[in-house]
Amino acid sequence: MKTNKWIWLVMIVGLVGVLFMTSQFGSKKLEITEHISSEEVQSIEIMNDSWDIEVKESIDNQVYVDITGKQKDKKKAPVVVTHKDNQLIIQQHKQIGGAFSAFTFEKEGTITILIPKNTVEQVTLINNEGDLNIQTLATQKLTLQNQAGNVKFNQVEASVLNVFSKNGEIVIKRVDEKGEMNVETETGDIQVAYQNAPSSLKVAVENAKGDTTVNLANLSTTKNTDAEVHGTIGAGENSLHVKSYSGSIGIK
Repeated sequence: MKTNKWIWLVMIVGLVGVLFMTSQFGSKKLEITEHISSEEVQSIEIMNDSWDIEVKESIDNQVYVDITGKQKDKKKAPVVVTHKDNQLIIQQHKQIGGAFSAFTFEKEGTITILIPKNTVEQVTLINNEGDLNIQTLATQKLTLQNQAGNVKFNQVEASVLNVFSKNGEIVIKRVDEKGEMNVETETGDIQVAYQNAPSSLKVAVENAKGDTTVNLANLSTTKNTDAEVHGTIGAGENSLHVKSYSGSIGIK
């Protein structure tokens, strides 16, 4: 009986090895680098199937797009970058590379976008699956639609910040209270941490299932339960709306 178990174990390990080697066979390294003057870009739209996305601040007046990954389909690049009418569009498509392409053992690639501070008016990210890391970004409007993947914001400034996620953790750190922030998820934890204590903020938190913790100085609440927290700091000129159907919420 023990011998049979060892035989099955060896067969499974061998099969995994074959699948891994087959999935790598035929793929080639993909590297794309583009840069465009920020004066020629008013909006950026990123449509991502499964790669990781990183958005950072550019150190000059150029918008940079750096793409590193693997191309499985010899005839079709997995990422297409187009620039037309002051709009920059980055599309990452699902790759089909053979019978074993469905077996993925590692990340296929990363798309990095560098954006100068307060130059691009609007940034939109539509993510199917893949982790998103957005830091030191300053724009007027930032919209994120996430199907599945962890989302991290660090030191992001936007007059309007909209985050809608179906599945995955959302972490927003060192954010400024300026403007309007809406964060909503079906499944996943939400963490919001302000860089400085808000002085004029209207707060609305709704949580259908999960723990809720709101630690904001000088918050005058009209409702404070595990399911809902409503209140105002100062005149309430800015707003924070957080909603979760399943997951913990922490705000500080």
